[in-house]
Amino acid sequence: MTFNGHFFAKAFKFISSYEAKIASVITKDIEPTEIAADTVATSLDPAAVPLVDAGYAVLGELASVLTLGGEATAAKLTDAGLDLKVINLVKGMIPKVQGVVAIAKTL
Repeated sequence: MTFNGHFFAKAFKFISSYEAKIASVITKDIEPTEIAADTVATSLDPAAVPLVDAGYAVLGELASVLTLGGEATAAKLTDAGLDLKVINLVKGMIPKVQGVVAIAKTL
């Protein structure tokens, strides 16, 4: 399995859309972000959904870059101005997402 940006974007979106089935394996730092984003976007304006999809895509690409590039890439992203807290949040989510996807495939 290739853990590229497309994989992570689809995984984050999958997790949010099937939250009820896999809630037992999603930790509190993943769940609120994706579920709340979709709920707010569709409640306020259905046209906002592409913005949420763009957010998943960016999150997926960032997860992919951090997975493939390791600490050197994280350092370069920090040098480029990306908040270290964001980098660490995404790095912490990566193994959880990979695990959730593996479990979800069995559902």
